[in-house]
Amino acid sequence: VAGGLLAGLALHAHARIERVVEKNFTVAGPGTLFVETAGGGIRVMPSSDSAVHVKARQRIRADNDAEADELLKKLELTIEQQGNDVRAVAKYERRSPGFHFGSWPPVQVDFEVSVPASFATDLKTSGGGITLGDLLGKASLRTSGGSITTGRMGGAVDAKTSGGGITVAEARGPVELKTSGGNISVGR
Repeated sequence: VAGGLLAGLALHAHARIERVVEKNFTVAGPGTLFVETAGGGIRVMPSSDSAVHVKARQRIRADNDAEADELLKKLELTIEQQGNDVRAVAKYERRSPGFHFGSWPPVQVDFEVSVPASFATDLKTSGGGITLGDLLGKASLRTSGGSITTGRMGGAVDAKTSGGGITVAEARGPVELKTSGGNISVGR
C-alpha cells in the first residue's frame, strides 16, 4: 500500500515553471501599497526614486509551458494604480471539493515591490512570509503561514501571523504584534 501511495505521489510531482510580470508606476507623494496573495511571499523595500516598482514572480507547478499557460488562465493577477495608491492582487480560482494531491493553489505568486519611503502598506498572504524594509508610513501585515520581518518603521505597525515569528527592528509609532506559532522580537 505504501509503495502504491509513493508511486501515486510521484506521478503528481510537477516541475516548477517560473514567469515574471513587472509594472512601474510614478507617484507624487505618499500613498498606500496594497498587496494580497495566496501561498506566496511579499517583500517590500524603499525605492531610490518617486516610483513604485512591482515584480510578480509566478511559480507554476506544471510539466511544460502549455500546461503552465492553462493554469495561468485560472489566475487573476491585478497590478494597478489609483491616484498615489498601488494594488497588487493575485487570486487563484477556488479548489473544487474532494480529495486532492499536492498543495493549493498550483500557481503561487511572490511579490517584490519597491516604494517611496513615505508609503503606508497593507500586506496579506495566506502562505508566505512578509519582509518590509525601512518605511515611514503605517504598516498592516497579515500572514497565516509565515514569518514577518520589518526594518526601521516610522509609523504604526500592526502585524499578525498564525504560523511564524515576528521581528521588528525599530518602530517610532504604536506597535501591535500577534502570533500563534512563533517568537516575537522587537528592537528599539
